[in-house]
Amino acid sequence: MAFLPLTTEELAKYSTELSAILTYITKLKEVNTSSVPPTYQATALANVFREDTVTSSLPQEEALKNALRVERGYFVVERVRAGV
Repeated sequence: MAFLPLTTEELAKYSTELSAILTYITKLKEVNTSSVPPTYQATALANVFREDTVTSSLPQEEALKNALRVERGYFVVERVRAGV
């Protein structure tokens, strides 16, 4: 879960919305689906596969040239979660 800086009003709003979603999911669990076959792909689309081909990759210097911060050949980014 993310640490998001939410106001008290936002917490109340999202708590209410999440509760409504969970209530709806509970109702869905009550539906008898024993006679319904499993559906893994509702749209009947087929995957389009291609052959894997080896190609040259982007040189490291080129990949890093627009980075805000680089250290020892790597992108440097801010920590996502404080205190970790």
